Amino acid sequence: MTAAIVLMLTGCEATPQAELSSETAPPTTAAPPPPPQGAFLAQLSPAVKQQLDSLGVPIAVPTSLPAEMSLVAVESRPAPPYYLLIYRDNRDRCFAIEFAPAGNNPAGASQTLPLQPPQFANGEYQLHYSQAPAASQLRSDWLRGEAGLYRLVGAAYINERLQGQAACQDITPDEAVQIINSMVYLNGGEDPLSIDGS
Repeated sequence: MTAAIVLMLTGCEATPQAELSSETAPPTTAAPPPPPQGAFLAQLSPAVKQQLDSLGVPIAVPTSLPAEMSLVAVESRPAPPYYLLIYRDNRDRCFAIEFAPAGNNPAGASQTLPLQPPQFANGEYQLHYSQAPAASQLRSDWLRGEAGLYRLVGAAYINERLQGQAACQDITPDEAVQIINSMVYLNGGEDPLSIDGS
């Protein structure tokens, strides 16, 4: 049986710490578990991020989400490039982030709040909403990026698209403003506003 001495470096000197038998295997560490789904930025798993990256456009996502909000659906198409990220919480409140190459801002709802998204400082934008749940119109203006337009939409838009599922309700206007103002680019694409500078 052979023995090895493990040395611990203290300052400039090596001092014997312990003896190990060559028959004793060194301890192994198991690989850490994957991060929980909510640990990814905007809750985009690597597979979803890869799906969106394949569109070839800068992907804008929120970095601030209300508590217990989860990414529940992703729609995308390559030509023309389009995506919709739908978030929902356990109280059936929802919102979505939408990208399209072009769009128009329909007539606004009865009330507005100003938006100041740092990644989209190239215009003046507003959040449109109404206090009457039956007339829900929560949505932001389209935010202009290099490759297209981005916006937040609320429950009325989502419920219309996801027919057959339980209806959801709007998040609060203040939450919507915080979400929009937190938006950043995940990938470089051709957009000079990318957070990674590519």
